[in-house]
Amino acid sequence: MKSISLIGLFLIFFSSNIFAKEVELIINVPYITPQGENIYMTGNNPTLCEWKANCIRLKKISQTVWKTTLSIDESFEFKITRGTWRTEEVKSSGRRILNHKVNIQEVDGPVVLNIPHWKDLKPLSFSGTHKIIKDFYVPQLNNKKDIFIWLPPSYKNNNTKKYPVIYMHDGQNIFSPYTAAFGNEWSIDEVMSKLIKEGRVKEAIIVASSSDSFERSLEYHVYKKGRKYARFVADTLKSYIDKNYRTLPDRKNTYLMGSSFGALISFTILWENSEIFSKAAGLSFPAHAHENYVFDFIDEIPSPSKKIFFYLDHGLYGIDASYAPHGENWVTHLLNLGFPSEQLDFRTFQYANHTELDWAQRVHIPLMYLLN
Repeated sequence: MKSISLIGLFLIFFSSNIFAKEVELIINVPYITPQGENIYMTGNNPTLCEWKANCIRLKKISQTVWKTTLSIDESFEFKITRGTWRTEEVKSSGRRILNHKVNIQEVDGPVVLNIPHWKDLKPLSFSGTHKIIKDFYVPQLNNKKDIFIWLPPSYKNNNTKKYPVIYMHDGQNIFSPYTAAFGNEWSIDEVMSKLIKEGRVKEAIIVASSSDSFERSLEYHVYKKGRKYARFVADTLKSYIDKNYRTLPDRKNTYLMGSSFGALISFTILWENSEIFSKAAGLSFPAHAHENYVFDFIDEIPSPSKKIFFYLDHGLYGIDASYAPHGENWVTHLLNLGFPSEQLDFRTFQYANHTELDWAQRVHIPLMYLLN
């Protein structure tokens, strides 16, 4: 009987190890996540402590990236916490997130998850001092846009101080999940507040104009409606902001930032309007979009008359992974044309995809590039 029991135990152990699968889990957390704390995983089986909030402590890869590897032989459900259920992950709005489910038969590579927000923190939305101008008329395009304006912390109490301005695109996605197209925001206001408090950037005004889902690909394309849109930003919108807010209107204090098609239009506006803008940042820069027109653009359009600086990046996961060869080719092409390498900052992020949550996780990097 003893020998049979030992054999049985051996078979149970051996079979469980045969069928166990290595699952690598990557967790991207918001930049505003409190520092000095750990990130944990818990779930619905003994390996995951059956919902004990601080079950598996993840390994910190960077300030916003954590990981762990599980050896597990069955599909599972899980959640992420900072050690307690009071600090579990939630949606941007603060609402509860359903359990994440992993079918181990379908796992092929790392499982990457973006955390929108934390239960113990104030829900994301407009924070600080905001102004929203509804239906701002755009004479160049004969349409209307909503303009979202964020004012830095000292703006209300200092009546003489003037500020740099960053002009952004897709404004509905920048500050609030309630206006965002996909329910998640860039968290620009929260990230700016944190950076300013830490002394990592100078204070600035953020101005973001909304986009229309039908017109966006035209307005953010320099060879379609992009130059009309550029004149709106450079002339109409900038004139309004400079007239009504305390800005530093010179080119050295006027910047652009956007993602995807918004990254392309940020670059082309900067390139053709260097007398107005000095820096731009383009996240998830799609150099191959619309048959690689940005390559033709820099070949055809004379180099800027003023010194400009450009930040661009893309992820290496999901949709953004396909951007890698095009981004490298475009940077090489730009440098071969004589653009100074010290005026270009090109970065890639291993576990970043193509969503507002991905951009929110790393937006502190281009903000520091623009505001230092």
